[in-house]
Amino acid sequence: VRVYPFVMPTIRFIPAAAIMFTVFEVAMDDENTSTYIVVHGDKPVNQVHLKKILGLHDPNFWNEETGQFAAPRENRYNQDRKRMSDNWSGFPGIAVEDSIMAVTAGPIADRTNEHLIATDAALVRIRRLLLECADRVERGEDPIGARFDDCRRLAAPDLVIKNDKPW
Repeated sequence: VRVYPFVMPTIRFIPAAAIMFTVFEVAMDDENTSTYIVVHGDKPVNQVHLKKILGLHDPNFWNEETGQFAAPRENRYNQDRKRMSDNWSGFPGIAVEDSIMAVTAGPIADRTNEHLIATDAALVRIRRLLLECADRVERGEDPIGARFDDCRRLAAPDLVIKNDKPW
């Protein structure tokens, strides 16, 4: 079970073994988003290992100098189809997979034809909250999460619970 806080409108805290990822998704304009990942924990982080897990070690996908996603669309985003026999996506890491999902959706995704399933319930809830925030701003009010008091008690557990135990 992994439960992580989503602080409206842009922050996620994602627990992992001995470290925490704080991810900021920040809109630059109507069609572009910047992602910032802060990794922290009780011990120093092995940056080389972490970059490999995220896929940011490979210059075919990430430009270290510019901080830009680098996989070209015209080459199927450098997907390694042969590697898909041992890696479901054919991409080198979690951040690369997330980036490709975001980029291939297009700048403004048409959500009218989506086929959501039960596991998308959190996504639906987040979209409703974002729409509520837009309505609040339009009315001259603060969006959800604009005040730190809204998020005083945050927790982000990541634990294994046996199948026969309720959670």
